[in-house]
Amino acid sequence: MLANAGWVDLSGNIPWPNDSIDLHDVQFFGDEGWVLALCYGYPNDSGRVLHTTDGGQTFETKRLPYLANAMHWIDRQEAYIACQNGRVMRTTNGGDTWLLIGSAGSAAYDITFPPTGDTGMVCGFQGMAKRVTASGLISTPTGVNSHLYSVSFPVSAADGWTCGGTIILHYYEGQWHTDQAYPSEGYGAIFFANDSRGWCVGDDGIIIRTSGDGHNWNQMWKCDTTLNSVFFRDTLRGWTVGGWGVILSTTDGGLSWRREPTSSLTNDMLIRVFAPDTGTVYVVGNRKTFLKYTSAGGIEERNRLTAYGSRLTAPTIVHGVLSLEGDCPRTGTVPKTALLDATGRKVTDLHPGPNDVRALAPGVYFVRELTVAGREPSAINVRKVVKTD
Repeated sequence: MLANAGWVDLSGNIPWPNDSIDLHDVQFFGDEGWVLALCYGYPNDSGRVLHTTDGGQTFETKRLPYLANAMHWIDRQEAYIACQNGRVMRTTNGGDTWLLIGSAGSAAYDITFPPTGDTGMVCGFQGMAKRVTASGLISTPTGVNSHLYSVSFPVSAADGWTCGGTIILHYYEGQWHTDQAYPSEGYGAIFFANDSRGWCVGDDGIIIRTSGDGHNWNQMWKCDTTLNSVFFRDTLRGWTVGGWGVILSTTDGGLSWRREPTSSLTNDMLIRVFAPDTGTVYVVGNRKTFLKYTSAGGIEERNRLTAYGSRLTAPTIVHGVLSLEGDCPRTGTVPKTALLDATGRKVTDLHPGPNDVRALAPGVYFVRELTVAGREPSAINVRKVVKTD
C-alpha cells in the first residue's frame, strides 16, 4: 500500500488558532494550491488566501481586502476573486496585492474562466451575471431574479452555464437562454467537462446530468443531504460534496455514485471540491475543514519481475496505443497483464503487442504484470502510464 493512501484530514494544517474560519474554495496546480478562507467575528478582519506548495502540509497566509466567496486562478500568478460586497478583484503577483476590476452591484457568489481565453464570468445575487476581463466587468442580463450560485464555462467564453434556485441558464450567441429542460428542483452547483456533458447538484441531494447535448437534463441520483459543489476531472470521474460531511464519487460519468468513507473525519458542511488529477482530490468546508484524497486503492509502482524485468516498451505518456513485448525471452511464459485505473480497479486485460486504448478517458493508469508459478504469483511488476487525448 502507498503511504497516506485514501482520505486524510489536514484541517490541523490550516494556520488559524480555532475553528472560527470557513473555507469556501480550493484550487491546485499539482502540489501548489490556494484555499479561500472567510474569517468571522474579528474586528477589521477580512478574507484570507492560504497558499501551499507541498500539497497542503504547510501554508502561508495572504490577506484579502474583502470577504470573498469564490476564486479562480488562471496560473500561479494571476487570479480573480468574487467578493461578498460584489467587488471583483485581480492579482498578477500570486496574491501579494489585489486590484479592483469592478463592482457587480450585488453579492458575487461564483467566478470562473474557461481553460483558454482571457474572459470569464461572475454570477450572484438576484440573477446577476457579468463578463470579467482584466480591464473591467461587462453586464450580461439574465432576465431572472433567482440568486445564481454557480457558473461553468468549460471550453470558451462564448459557451457556458449557470444555475441557482430552480433555474439553469445557457449562455451562447452573446446572451443567456432559458432553453434547458430539467427536473424542477433547487440547484446550487453546476460543472461541465466539455461543451455538451454537464452535471448539476442541489437541494435534497439531487444530481442531474445532460444527455450529451447540453440542453436536456435527467435525474441520475438522490442522497439525503443538500449538495453544494460538483467537479469532474474528465467525463467519467467526478465528485460532489455537501451537508453532514457527505462526499460522493463516480467513475462512470454519474450513472452511479459511491459514498466515500469520511464520516470519521468530519460531519461539517462541505463547500467545494477540486481534483487536480484523477488520483488527488481536495475538499474544503465550514470550521476550517480541509480533506485530501491521495492515491486511491494504494496502487504503487513496483519492479519485482525476477525472470526478465519490465515488458512495457511504450513511453510513460500513452496516446492511442499501449504496446507490450511478447513472451518472456528466458522462459517463454506470458505474464497475466491488466490495465488498472487510479483507484486500482481493472479496466481491461492487456496482451502482447499493440493494445488500443483510444476509448479510455485521459488520466493516470497502471500496467500490472503478474507471473504465476503453479498457483502462486512468483513476480509482480506495476508501471504507471499517463493516457492523453
